[in-house]
Amino acid sequence: MLEAMKKLLGIFLILLFVSCGLGPKPIQDQPPAPTSGFYDIVWVDPHIVYSDTLVTVIAAQKIDSVFIDNADEQFAELSPSIHFSTAGTGCLAVVDLMSRSGVVLQRLFAKDLPLGYYQLTINLDQLKKSELPSGQYLIKSRTCSGSKQSGLTLDR
Repeated sequence: MLEAMKKLLGIFLILLFVSCGLGPKPIQDQPPAPTSGFYDIVWVDPHIVYSDTLVTVIAAQKIDSVFIDNADEQFAELSPSIHFSTAGTGCLAVVDLMSRSGVVLQRLFAKDLPLGYYQLTINLDQLKKSELPSGQYLIKSRTCSGSKQSGLTLDR
């Protein structure tokens, strides 16, 4: 009886080792993985929450990403913008235009916002009408989720 149990256990272990090595079969006709490219943000059901002559703020409850496989082309950003998010309801979002040294030059946006993802875009043609000289500036956002900044170049 003990001998039969050892034999059964041996067969079971052999079958276990053989079956573990099989695994799923690879798919042979898959396209090759891209060698260059990048992911870009896609806004799901965006809507405008604020707009004036200088700035437009869009919001979405969800964002996703899409792979851009032609990374050889450099996409020029048409309008300067900054992305930010809020973590809860009634979150104060403040966006300022600042000098490179950190001095606030102009408040662009300040409003309590609900949970979501946001993008503030600056109308560069309208900004050029201001008294600001040509140069490098910062766009800084502060929300209950933290702060972010991006650069802006103003050429006259």
